[in-house]
Amino acid sequence: MLTSHELADAEHLNCDLTTVYRMAQRGQIPYIRVGGPRGESRFDWDAVKDALRPAEKVDPWINPRARRR
Repeated sequence: MLTSHELADAEHLNCDLTTVYRMAQRGQIPYIRVGGPRGESRFDWDAVKDALRPAEKVDPWINPRARRR
């Protein structure tokens, strides 16, 4: 588990610490809170990578449920 400071550094996300908190609050990246409601946020790097992976685009002509008849 990584702290928010470790997650924001250059080896992981390479972004500002505020961005990490904002993404967590919006539900874009998973986290757990250690130490109660005012405790420190912890992040699982593998779960964060999976959450930030771009979604595959679905072609409506391939997906029969998305196609109207």
